[in-house]
Amino acid sequence: MTQAQLARELGVSEFTVCRYETGRLKMSAEVIRKAAAVFDACPVYFLEGAPCALGSDAELVDLFRRAERLAPAQRETIKRTLKALLDSLEPSISSASRKDRKRVE
Repeated sequence: MTQAQLARELGVSEFTVCRYETGRLKMSAEVIRKAAAVFDACPVYFLEGAPCALGSDAELVDLFRRAERLAPAQRETIKRTLKALLDSLEPSISSASRKDRKRVE
């Protein structure tokens, strides 16, 4: 991909892409989101330069990425279904997660 193509995808100028690449300019959150979509990468990569810690199961990571592209109501259905499945398979882990969430709230 050329700088011109990337600039078009990100909605910025070629000069701005050059500044991102050389580290003279930091990407905004919106540009990071767009870049992650363009390169099918985790946004964390653009912040830390390291692979995302989602895990090494490429198929599972791909499923999560596909789910992210769904409409909000569809994503909620997926979340509820996945949570119910995980709760049924690993009740002790699920209840520990709920306790952690309650502490944060």
